[in-house]
Amino acid sequence: MPKTFKECLNYIGIESNDTRIVNKISFDSRECDQNSIYIGNKYVSDALSRNAMILDNKYTRKLFNYYYDHPSQNYIVIGVTGTNGKTSITHYLKQILTNLGYRCIRL
Repeated sequence: MPKTFKECLNYIGIESNDTRIVNKISFDSRECDQNSIYIGNKYVSDALSRNAMILDNKYTRKLFNYYYDHPSQNYIVIGVTGTNGKTSITHYLKQILTNLGYRCIRL
């Protein structure tokens, strides 16, 4: 079910009456538009020029859990962090798990 800016922001403790539908939450300002939430501090001016909502990184976990309907309650979630190799590892993991018969998504 689509969520509004108001619902998302109120969930994380920020008052809002904005009834626009959130189509995307992104760490990449180039992907943002007026129906996006940009999370970050580095490319704020670019995200603002695209009319995106700007949020600090501290809201990431809570916002993603709400927006994606608490995925860890229904799915196994694997997080990959580090400096190099994240994209390759996530592609390999998805391929391995898919070949083992698991349904997978890669975000």
